[in-house]
Amino acid sequence: MMEKKGVFSRKWIVRAGKTLGMFAAMMLLAVVFDRLRLRQENTLMVFLTGILVIVVETGSYLCGFVTSVLCVGVFNYFFVEPYYTFYISDINNVISLAIFFIVSIFAGMIASRLQQQIYLTSQLEKTKAEIEKEKTRSMLLRSISHDLRSPLTGIAGSSSFLAENYDTIPREDAVALLGDMEKDANSLIRMVENLLNMTRIQDGRLVIRKKREVLDDLVSDAVSRAVKKGSTHKVVLTPDSGILLVPVDGQLMTQVFVNLLDNAVKYTPGGTTITVRTILSEDGRSAVITVADNGPGIPPGSIDHVFENYITGAGSDRGRGLGLGLPICRTIMEAHGGTISVHNAPEGGAVFTLTLPLSDADTEGAAGAQLKSRGGIPV
Repeated sequence: MMEKKGVFSRKWIVRAGKTLGMFAAMMLLAVVFDRLRLRQENTLMVFLTGILVIVVETGSYLCGFVTSVLCVGVFNYFFVEPYYTFYISDINNVISLAIFFIVSIFAGMIASRLQQQIYLTSQLEKTKAEIEKEKTRSMLLRSISHDLRSPLTGIAGSSSFLAENYDTIPREDAVALLGDMEKDANSLIRMVENLLNMTRIQDGRLVIRKKREVLDDLVSDAVSRAVKKGSTHKVVLTPDSGILLVPVDGQLMTQVFVNLLDNAVKYTPGGTTITVRTILSEDGRSAVITVADNGPGIPPGSIDHVFENYITGAGSDRGRGLGLGLPICRTIMEAHGGTISVHNAPEGGAVFTLTLPLSDADTEGAAGAQLKSRGGIPV
């Protein structure tokens, strides 16, 4: 109880200090106006403006009311004949002071209500943001539980079957089961990496450590991680004729390529060809990467939303429930000053196009502009 009283007292001490400081400034300006022999109406406007500023700055109507009373007394005592007395000989001055007092009271009330309205609006926005954040968290938890269950169930089932039939199971079947376990484990690893990156992005803790990397080496590394031996999908790499060096965080950029390749594998049937092409842009300032497949493509109703959280392929069990891969790709690309887009090829299949600046100056400028246009994602 004592602590609350102390906080209350400090708050009002601060308000009183602000009020006295601004009242002193009003008095100083009023004296200047009087020395310059300006009309009394100008001095009254100084006091009225000061009252409004005090109400806004202190957030207290009481401070504004007390200041109004003080202004009436001070104006009458120092600036109205006869000076240095509260006696008023001219009825016009009485009317002017009465009007000033009434106007200052109403102006203070309006300013105070506006302050309260602004505060309530900000609190409402915070409440809405918290509700939206809670909905997002609940959706994320539901998606995570679904995504984790499938590979974990596969790993648990395969390992249990191997343990129970270790002496009798044929070697070929054992190798196939181990391959399935490895595939599910790699899927879990990619899922955890995406979750960690998304958490860092939302908390503003995603750190970009750039150094010049060979673009084709990053793509090859991503292919080896996303598409394992024995996969029915075929990956075709078409590198640029020259060596493309890009200033990137190699780990994060590899994660972008892994997410795109993993997305292509999950949403296309077996036997689909995935083509990854790297070229130099026409102006020579950027590297352009395309990841294309000849699968069914993206449904027209989803193509404008594929980079939003929790968007997965409609009607596909293989899509699972967590759509973090592509939103993370977009954020990482924009943090590097690059771009990412997608369209369906006329002959069928989805085509993801990425651009990466080749110089650090272009990277920083483009990244700042893009992040600012999206409200600012701390990186």
